Amino acid sequence: MKLIKGLLTLIGALVVLGLLYVGIRFGGTLKDFDSGALGAYLEMAGKVAETGDPAKGMVIRKKMVIPEGMSKKEAIENGCNIINGLNDYLSDHGNLCQLAKKNKIT
Repeated sequence: MKLIKGLLTLIGALVVLGLLYVGIRFGGTLKDFDSGALGAYLEMAGKVAETGDPAKGMVIRKKMVIPEGMSKKEAIENGCNIINGLNDYLSDHGNLCQLAKKNKIT
């Protein structure tokens, strides 16, 4: 019984030390987060827990509002120009506009 109690005490102490290390190491980084980030992450986690599908929780779907006098194709091309401006960030994931054209979304 003393052995089990000793092991559980050791495990508890290691967990506390680990939490202290993480708090000290990454605590300053958490202050730099956007003030709405925690709410967004909690909402995402709630959707993932509700649906069981990570993609449904992580993807924000918005309906595209096309201004009057602009065709759907022009609106998509404008969106592609914005996305291409972010291609440095997206380079690991491929060019989304080329993917859209490949799948005939445009």
